[in-house]
Amino acid sequence: MDPLVRDTLWAATTVLFSLALYHKLHDWAGFQRALADYRIVPASLVPMVAAVVVLLEAAVVFGRFVALGGVLLLGYAVAIGVNLVRGRVRIDCGCGGVAGRERLSWWLVGRNVVCAAAAFAASSRASLRDLEWMDAFSVVAAVAVLAALYVAADQLIANAGRMREAT
Repeated sequence: MDPLVRDTLWAATTVLFSLALYHKLHDWAGFQRALADYRIVPASLVPMVAAVVVLLEAAVVFGRFVALGGVLLLGYAVAIGVNLVRGRVRIDCGCGGVAGRERLSWWLVGRNVVCAAAAFAASSRASLRDLEWMDAFSVVAAVAVLAALYVAADQLIANAGRMREAT
């Protein structure tokens, strides 16, 4: 893989998990409520699991364990999918995106799978091509575009959920 592509995916994954980590730490009680609402772990274990999730996300951001980010995203997709199959669509996803409270949907599962694939690709070996100064600009620009696309997708997913509830 070209190092420009790999570094772009790495930076985008790091930005995604930095924002997720900020959201969880900024509203710790809300994060624990959202985690409890999934009913994946017993209520007594929610505080411990919440702490582990935050530590794992911090490892993605600060420890550069980007493949771990892919594993976490797939885990989040499975948790959402399990609740969708259970018929529990009216709980907050806990994603903390720009759209605010977001209900569970298969779109969220798909979004997490795509982001996981990007994280796994970011952990691959790059070719031996040297990066040039223009590559750094390209990485920043590409991450900005990817962030804008993520925000737009997040808003579209939230709007679709609100439209379903209104009908």
